[in-house]
Formats: sequence, C-alpha cells, structure tokens
Amino acid sequence: MSLLAQTLSIRERQSILDAIECIEAGALQISFVVADDMRLLGVVTNGDVRRHLLQGGRTDEQVTACMNEEFRSVQIGVPREDLLKAFDLGHNALPGLDEHGRLVEVYTRQMAASAEVPVLARARA
Repeated sequence: MSLLAQTLSIRERQSILDAIECIEAGALQISFVVADDMRLLGVVTNGDVRRHLLQGGRTDEQVTACMNEEFRSVQIGVPREDLLKAFDLGHNALPGLDEHGRLVEVYTRQMAASAEVPVLARARA
C-alpha cells in the first residue's frame, strides 16, 4: 500500500471525529474507510460529515454512519488515459484497488497529469 493510501485511510471502527482529523490532515479532503483486510468500504468527505451532523448525527459515532458507499474506483495499473478521463469528470482522487477490492493506491490529478511521455494535445467533447 502506498504512503498516500495509508495516510488517507481509516478503519471502519474508528469515529467520525477520526475521519475529520484524517480529512483535514490531507490536501485531498477525502478519507477512505477500509476493513481490517484493507478492502475499501466507502469514502468520507467534508460534505458527508456535514450532512450527517446536520441530520442530528454525532462525531463519536462510527465513521460507517456517514461514509458514502457509492464511489468511483479504478483497478491498479489502469491506463493513464482512463485516469485523465475520470479526472475530467470532476474527481480529485481515485482509489486504486487490487483484484480483491483492497486499497493499494490513491491516484490524484497531479499524478495523472505528470506524463511519462509529452502530451501534445487533449480534447474532450
């Protein structure tokens, strides 16, 4: 597991307050909720936490109470072009999962934009 994935992941038994601390510690403003075997269960953003608190939730509850289970992910080793397309749709970070759904990497817009080969032109319709 990459250092970025370790930094941005929290266990499913941790509290919402732990998730807030994890979100604030990173520049991507997201946290990945993982099971003990590192399977990705959901994601938590500032907006998820805010909505939960506005509905009467508490910060001492488990993070699973406010996590979003409908998230976009990619397989590790995904082609750079597919990452760029996903980031063009507005994603800031994408979890890279192995064949068992375990979090291995977190892909960011900056990682995808740093080319191994020069990009001459990009367009989208």
